[in-house]
Amino acid sequence: MGFRELRSSGHGTIQHTPSRHDEPSRQTVPVKLWIDADAAPVAVKEICYRASDRLQIETILVANQRLLLPPGYAFLQSVRVNGSADAADRYIAEQAVAGDVAVTQDIPLAAVVVPSASGPAHQYPTP
Repeated sequence: MGFRELRSSGHGTIQHTPSRHDEPSRQTVPVKLWIDADAAPVAVKEICYRASDRLQIETILVANQRLLLPPGYAFLQSVRVNGSADAADRYIAEQAVAGDVAVTQDIPLAAVVVPSASGPAHQYPTP
């Protein structure tokens, strides 16, 4: 397996530098950073804020409560979802697509989002 380098090309895209096993062309893929804001620690959110600004990646914080976004970060937005405690998880699972990054401490959400990056969409487990 060859080494792959991801590098920001600005405006929420990531350039994939092909390894010697890939085709000799560059691919540009739009990326979104999804944050499960109900569960993410403040320190983790702050790291994501800075990364979104530095890499110019659209970053969406999803929570089932009102969120105040810090000023000065052009690529941040928030989504408030209504419903149960796992409503934010379901929203992220439904909206994220292959290539997106999800930040969560929620194992069921991770189990849904990670496999969907390489295969068909999965349904969020219900109790």
